[in-house]
Amino acid sequence: MGRNSAVCFAFAVTMTVAGCDNVSGLDTDASKASGPSTSSASPAATLPAIMTPAMTATIAASGPLSPCTDKDPTKPDCTLQSTDSTELGFTVRHTGTGRNGTLTIEVTNPDGTAAQSITESKVEADAPRPKLLDTDADGRDELLIPLTVGPGGTEYAVYHATGTEFTRAGEFTTATITSTSDGYTVTAATVPGHTYTFWTYDSDKLIPLLTAEVTNTECAITKAPNLSRTGFTTLSAAQSHFCADPAITN
Repeated sequence: MGRNSAVCFAFAVTMTVAGCDNVSGLDTDASKASGPSTSSASPAATLPAIMTPAMTATIAASGPLSPCTDKDPTKPDCTLQSTDSTELGFTVRHTGTGRNGTLTIEVTNPDGTAAQSITESKVEADAPRPKLLDTDADGRDELLIPLTVGPGGTEYAVYHATGTEFTRAGEFTTATITSTSDGYTVTAATVPGHTYTFWTYDSDKLIPLLTAEVTNTECAITKAPNLSRTGFTTLSAAQSHFCADPAITN
């Protein structure tokens, strides 16, 4: 499911924007999150030589963008504003049609200078707009970029925040995203049944810890590839803990 993501220097327009009781095997380290990613902070934004007056005029003529929370499929470009301590802004622009669209997000500092540029390819034209969400309850917003929409939910490229940098941590498909009091991210698929996966971040990589399935009122852990990362040594102990989490019970 790997998707290429490239992070490069922003160019120039100043705008805000869990050994394991694995049900089927031993505990193993999760594979590295798909999708190569590089990241670099850029200096204060200036107009580069390649920015011609005509290009500048075209961008200016597009007018102010609406917040990404607004739902308007005819206007895919939008802006995001973080609510954490960084006060970063994000300008989101979409090009292309069908399943081969490209999303470019320019990240800016509170003073308007360029901080980072993020590009995600193969984005469905009718996918929801990107959003900011503190998925691990650490006080920082993660950047979630919807790629495709299917029966199990929306597939997201997840960019984890460290400092003022965003690193592509991996992907998951979910109908909902919540965080637990112990700092885990919980995704929930609607089919088959109610399936909840608990994730953690390790060195900016998205790691699946375990999956719990709920049938009627019964909850059971069906997968535990990284149970040892949770601090629990038995499946039964982990099941008692995670099946009681509000992310599942509420």
